[in-house]
Amino acid sequence: MQHPGSLALAPRQKRPAGLWPAAMDVTDLRIALFSGNYNMTLDGANKALNRLAEYLIRRGAALRVYSPTIDTPAFEPQGDLVSLPSVPIPGRSEYRVPLGLDADTRDDLAVFAPNMVHIASPDFSARAAVKWARGRDIPVLASVHTRFETYPRYYGLAFLEPLIESMLRRFYRRCDAIVAPSESMAQPLRAQRTSYDVGIATRGIDREQLKSEPSLVSVINTNSPLRVDGPMLQGMMEMVRHGQPPVGTPVTLSGARWSPRGGTRVLLRGIDHLWAFLVGRAVCRS
Repeated sequence: MQHPGSLALAPRQKRPAGLWPAAMDVTDLRIALFSGNYNMTLDGANKALNRLAEYLIRRGAALRVYSPTIDTPAFEPQGDLVSLPSVPIPGRSEYRVPLGLDADTRDDLAVFAPNMVHIASPDFSARAAVKWARGRDIPVLASVHTRFETYPRYYGLAFLEPLIESMLRRFYRRCDAIVAPSESMAQPLRAQRTSYDVGIATRGIDREQLKSEPSLVSVINTNSPLRVDGPMLQGMMEMVRHGQPPVGTPVTLSGARWSPRGGTRVLLRGIDHLWAFLVGRAVCRS
């Protein structure tokens, strides 16, 4: 599996010759990472960011994280963490909204002297950081982990979605490169004309970690088991072997058409593997 550190990025905006080095080693990187939630609560986005930070630091890069903090974070952060000025979200005190860059943060940035700024959430501090970086000709990488423009629809405010899309599009177009964790996240960015050059930053995990952290859900659905029952069930069995949960949707009125040439045998073998997987997971949890 490809590691995030191996992703080659091309700058989105033309810059004068000489500002972009022909080649840069990981040990030359000095990265200022801005996140709206680096370790306050545990979610997939900040797990990916911490994993990336650990990898970069282990490879010799200098990395400093700027994010809101709380007294009892969900886990210890990877890298040096600088607390941003922030306020709690009403009713959700475990989350805080960063308010920008105060004088202390700007002084810390000046001392750290990053040669790259990484933005992981489009909040007030990130916007200030982009402005700060562009004023110093420092390249900005944005990673998009959440579709914030869809949030209003869950509160009966869907009419705000186009406005938020426009604001996000303007923000991300000021960055030099954009990456998303998956193609399904990159497609809306292209459809919304945010950027047509969206890179994919993979999770950077190996097979053993994937087994211990199930995160791939396969939905198996077909209306013609006579043709694809074997490959379908073999795919489910392969997912089970790697500790990932397959979901099979029922095929209505297709039982009579089940292939007699091995289909039933494959089905029973798949059920056997699936049952063993479920029992094993239950034993581990107990």
